[in-house]
Amino acid sequence: MQKVLLVQGLESMELAKLQLTGHKLIVINDENGGAVLQDILQGGKADSQAPLPKERVVIFHGYADTELRENLAKFKTLLKGRPIVAVVTEHSINWPYEYLLTEHLIKD
Repeated sequence: MQKVLLVQGLESMELAKLQLTGHKLIVINDENGGAVLQDILQGGKADSQAPLPKERVVIFHGYADTELRENLAKFKTLLKGRPIVAVVTEHSINWPYEYLLTEHLIKD
């Protein structure tokens, strides 16, 4: 399984820092935010039904538990503030990103 971070709302410097530390990134925006996570991971796009909420989000895909813990500690120095952090699950991989964001991540 390929390791990748699905990210939304991060500044360009933050994106650069993540890439410099070896992370592959897929940026989520209104042009692909309506797609199912599985499709986004494969390069698919679908416009979101409405503009995505202005949130800072990092979603891990393909990382082992130990890697998650290590990276969360590093993110405190790489990223400003505290973005919403999540992991792609066997269920959420089949959900549109905008649904995951608005109905689960923001509400939690």
